[in-house]
Amino acid sequence: MTVFIVFAVALIVVFLGFVFMPFWFAKRTQNDTGISNPEVVKQRLSELEVEKREALLSISDFEEAVVETKLSLADELESDDEDPRAANQKTSKWLLFATAILPIVAAVWVYADINQVEELKQWQRVQNALPELGQKIVVQANNQVSREELAEFALALRTKLHTQKEDAVGWLLLGRVLTTLTDMQGAIAAFDKSLEIEPERPGTLFSYAQALLLTSDSDNIVRAQRVLEQLEQITPQDNNVAGLLAVAYTRNNAPEKAIAIWQRLQSSVAPDDPMYNTIQQQLAALQTGGSITESSADDGTELRVSVSIAPELQVNLDAMGFLFVFVQDADSENRMPVAVKKIPLTHKTQKEAISVVLSNQNAMLQDFNLSKIVNGRLIARLSKDENVASASGEFQGEMLVPIQHGQSKNYSLKIDEELM
Repeated sequence: MTVFIVFAVALIVVFLGFVFMPFWFAKRTQNDTGISNPEVVKQRLSELEVEKREALLSISDFEEAVVETKLSLADELESDDEDPRAANQKTSKWLLFATAILPIVAAVWVYADINQVEELKQWQRVQNALPELGQKIVVQANNQVSREELAEFALALRTKLHTQKEDAVGWLLLGRVLTTLTDMQGAIAAFDKSLEIEPERPGTLFSYAQALLLTSDSDNIVRAQRVLEQLEQITPQDNNVAGLLAVAYTRNNAPEKAIAIWQRLQSSVAPDDPMYNTIQQQLAALQTGGSITESSADDGTELRVSVSIAPELQVNLDAMGFLFVFVQDADSENRMPVAVKKIPLTHKTQKEAISVVLSNQNAMLQDFNLSKIVNGRLIARLSKDENVASASGEFQGEMLVPIQHGQSKNYSLKIDEELM
């Protein structure tokens, strides 16, 4: 930064030199011209004296020549006084000042605008708040953390990891924060970094598999299965790992393997355990050819949503390919949807309100559906691709809704916000 300031000052000095030098030379020339006229007259008077002494001029001719010479000098001086350049001397000074200052002001303004000084100040503020945010989000696990605070924490973590690239826990934490923010691509990249440093860390492998499953991408589902198979070898007694692996098998069209895992879990769980009923539902759905989403207990809880798009955003719709409508738990920092639907956009549906019904059958994971939450964050997002993760330039609308268990509720939601 110091080197930049030195070079900037040097360039300003050179610039001012180019501005002032022409004016300085012009002034000097003007002064030289003003001084030369009296000297010429004085020399002419001396010559007349010589001519008079040598009797080359009569006294009357001498006096007449002297008068004419002096009148000529007076006329020249009067002409100089009436010169527009002299009359506009003050204007020239202001013009010179403006010529020098305005480009400098413009350059400073352009530099500040291009280099996003306000964003830099925001980044510095976030960096200073990192310990406080870490205490609130990680240590206290405060459920009242806002999305803005999570985004600031993610920014501060990215900056820290730029200089501490071998911090496996830092990359893991960043991945979990980005998962909460539904930035699944960023989360997966962060988990990859963490696993490069510590390949067999169970917590990282589990979070990584969850993020892969949330993308709904077939290649990522296969990767999630492989990760969970590796994790099951490391933690064979972890029922959560086994259950998530069964989900991966189901989504990869391997129901036999999924059934084997659920049966194994059923034999190890007591009948009064809340998970026992979930396992029975999973087995029943798989054995009858159902899917993981169909296995969620459908108790009639549903949201009927009419999604509209703000008129000022209609012009941007050509770049959008899909509409995602989903619900998150508003009382938790977990941003995994409890229900989600993906709808391809067409020329017709882009101009009209779109009706969507969300129920327990739209859950992404077993035992985590609309019936499990009290307050929901209902979100409709226009996406450029099939990835539910938010991206700059996409549009969304959101609202908080109470979940009435066993009831169907109607809501209208407008998409009117551009994601940055």
